[in-house]
Amino acid sequence: LAAAPVDTADQTGPLQDEPDTASYSSQHFKAIGRPETWDIALRMWKLEPGKAQEQYEALSGQLPGINEKDDIASRSFVAIEKDPQGNEIKGVGYLDAPRGIVVLITCGASQCTSPDDAVSLAKITHDKIKLLLPVSVGGKGP
Repeated sequence: LAAAPVDTADQTGPLQDEPDTASYSSQHFKAIGRPETWDIALRMWKLEPGKAQEQYEALSGQLPGINEKDDIASRSFVAIEKDPQGNEIKGVGYLDAPRGIVVLITCGASQCTSPDDAVSLAKITHDKIKLLLPVSVGGKGP
């Protein structure tokens, strides 16, 4: 028997907050057949280092329940917010200053049952960024 084709059209795609550009991109990972509490969203900005610092500060000033951690990249925070149904949404933002990258990951309560789950996801993304965009001596990439 042949396997039925899997419809992946609604599984991932850009968030509807703002369009992707050369300096901003987003991805919404939807848990098909499960409530939104299983979803993960990723937003990333690639900016000149001073602008990246400004973006990081703007994010940390907009989100509720911020706890500055600074355990990922140059600076990082964890945020916890409740959705309209009372479920916690965990967020982790970080600034990789040498690369001019700011990342915000938000994770539903079923996918990330604790802030540590969201932090683990953020650390994985930062490890991938470091592999893809190495920083040479002197602070500039290849």
